[in-house]
Amino acid sequence: MTFLTKICIQCKKIFSFTPNGKKYNDGRKFCSYNCYWESLKGIILPNINNKERIPWNKNLKGIHLSPHSEFKKGIHASPKTEIKKGQRGKESIAYKEPEDRITPLRLQIRNSSKYSDWRTQIFGRDNFTCQKCGVRGSWLEAHHVKEFAQIFQKYNIISFEGAMNCIPLWDVNNGITLCEKCHGMIHFKKGEYADV
Repeated sequence: MTFLTKICIQCKKIFSFTPNGKKYNDGRKFCSYNCYWESLKGIILPNINNKERIPWNKNLKGIHLSPHSEFKKGIHASPKTEIKKGQRGKESIAYKEPEDRITPLRLQIRNSSKYSDWRTQIFGRDNFTCQKCGVRGSWLEAHHVKEFAQIFQKYNIISFEGAMNCIPLWDVNNGITLCEKCHGMIHFKKGEYADV
């Protein structure tokens, strides 16, 4: 490690410092902040209030400093950024009529009030405690012991009504309370979590 030495212009002592490659280290004049503030004691600094300051844009309202960068009507920055006529609204290739828009079935089920009640029953039964690590009060998740996808496949659930009437999907004994970390470990089947 290299050290540079200089003489303080206030107290005239020799001081050393390690440069870190920035310009201000080469121009260092004082050995400490105390010497810096001592050097300012005899200097009267101008006292300018905000009211006395003249703003940089005074009398420039409505004047463009750079006419080349100013927005001109009908001229766009780039043809790539321009939204073409058929790219939005009903002319868009991705547009669907409101009656044709569908929410995936699994998302409809997870957003239903019956699913919310099922989760609440599981959390209440398990006393809002992770059943793997015992943590309480963290972000909890309800886990299907027999997986959601397996129930879908076994009972051939293809509609929202079919899911609402499927008894094994809403069985409280098929659920367990887990914290976010343990729930992730179970789905990745890591270590001691592989048997759940």
